[in-house]
Amino acid sequence: MVHIASGGTLGIEDAGALRAALAEAPDTGTALVRYEEARMAGFDRVRAFSLDLERASDAAEYAQRWAQFSHWMLTTAPVA
Repeated sequence: MVHIASGGTLGIEDAGALRAALAEAPDTGTALVRYEEARMAGFDRVRAFSLDLERASDAAEYAQRWAQFSHWMLTTAPVA
């Protein structure tokens, strides 16, 4: 799998999502379930972008797919 340097961004988002889940849920177990549910869609999307990059047939296609990923990362609001 291609490394697409999203770990730092996802980690920051994780902290905010976990804080929100812990503040709103009645107990820790429920908070963790809510946190996981909230974060999985974003993780799945990053994984899909990574696979798209890995499967690029040439440099031009790789650049186009990288631009799509970058645009998504910059314009998608994190889960609170």
